[in-house]
Parts: sequence; C-alpha cells; structure tokens
Amino acid sequence: MLSDTQVWSRTFHMVCSPSRCISIVHDIMERRGEMQRAGRAPSTPNASQRPFFVWEPVPDLCTPEEQDKFFAANRVVDVVSPNHLELGMMFEQPAWTAESETSRKLVQRIIDAGIGPTGDGCVVIRAGKDGSYAYSRSQEIWLPAYHQPDTSGATRVIDPTGAGNSFLGAVAQGMVTAGREPFEVINSILSHSRVWQEGMVPWAGREDLPKALICATVAAGFVVEQIGVPQISKSKEGKELWNQSEFAERVRLYTQGLFKTLEESPQRHLLTN
Repeated sequence: MLSDTQVWSRTFHMVCSPSRCISIVHDIMERRGEMQRAGRAPSTPNASQRPFFVWEPVPDLCTPEEQDKFFAANRVVDVVSPNHLELGMMFEQPAWTAESETSRKLVQRIIDAGIGPTGDGCVVIRAGKDGSYAYSRSQEIWLPAYHQPDTSGATRVIDPTGAGNSFLGAVAQGMVTAGREPFEVINSILSHSRVWQEGMVPWAGREDLPKALICATVAAGFVVEQIGVPQISKSKEGKELWNQSEFAERVRLYTQGLFKTLEESPQRHLLTN
C-alpha cells in the first residue's frame, strides 16, 4: 500500500495484530532491499539506516492466546507499547502497575525475550492518568501525564479516546525531530538538571527516545481535552495552534514542570539506572 517514497520513511507507527506487525516490517525491509539492488534507493544519508518501528498492539488481540506472537513481533520493532490494561489482559493479570512485583517481573520477562533485532528496544507502557513507563535492558524512565489534577481534583481531561494512538504517533515523529524546536526547548531546560543528565547516561546513543516520549506526552494532552480531535488554527504569526496553543510552548511548560519534579523530588525516581 505504500508508495516508493513512503517505503523510505525514517519511522513507522503500526496499530495492528502481532502477525500483521511482522508482515509489515518484513515487507517494508524487503521492498527497500529490492529497490537498493535495482539502484532506485534515494540518495540520502538515511537511506542505508534501518527505519524506527513503533508497534501498538491492537487491543482486541491482547489475549493470552497471542502471547507467543506478541514476543515474536517484539523482536522486529524498536518500541512496543500496550497500555497497562491491555498488558494485564494478555498475561492474565490485573492492570499493570509500576508498584506491583508481579508487574515488574512481567516487564523483565518481556525485556529478556528481546525487543528489536538486537534486543535493545523498549517496551513503553501507557498508563493513562499515571503517565508512561519505558523499559529496556539498561534504561527506564517514568514520565507523568500532561494533565494533572488541580487543588480541587479537577482536570482538563474530557475524553481519552485516541490518546494512545496520538502518543505513539508522536513518539515516531519525535524520533526524527532532533534539532527541531521541540527538542531544542527540552534541551534548553533539562540541560540544567543534574538528575536528568545523570539519568541520561544509560541512554547514551539513544537520548532521542526520552525526548520523543516528552513530545508524545504533550501530544496526548491535546487529544484528551475534548471529544474528537483538537482544534487546529493559525496564530497571527502563521504558527500552527492546537486548541489555541503552540505545541512547542506546551513542551516548554511540561518540561519546566518535569525539571521542578526532578530537582525537588528525586526520590520519586523519575529516572532510575
């Protein structure tokens, strides 16, 4: 279904069954190989690099019967991301929680089975109002949700439909965002955080993923503010606005809050080695 140009995308976000995931990755890599052999590959620096694959398991097939296929699909992608309820259903457990020893053992089982062709991929567990948790062989990070209750307990969350899809679409986009405004905003703030800098040491060579997760958290925050998609408009300066807000400005606000949490409450273990 992809055009020759689309096949050379630097990143792909898939929402499908494990079998379909394996098929998509195989077919994309097969077509790229055929085009390279035929001399029809684009003459860009990224053409020789493997694309970044983000897989979102389709909820209906997060069942115990699909476990073996789930592990097989994990080995062909860079990020696999069920939500906390779907992960629990697949392994016949209550909803996954970071505090549960059983849940932690499940994460270790997934990591030990291998994510990605070289086994160094990540499982990103989307946990709704509790944010997201990312784990790999040597790295882990927790990021809180964008919208937090105010002092009265009220939030701007109206409808969570589509938040997971948008979150992972933004992860995929974030992996090709290095050097652009959202990452520049994140770097300008978190470069002053000793906790963040120390926490990034295990991510050496893969620092873009935590930043992509920040962008994803912000993107999901727009989606939950209304029923349906966010309102898109333009500022007087011609900048794109979502719900009357600039994306980069929300990245700045979220990152400033993250900086404060990291510096004031390191015991919350936003980042652990």
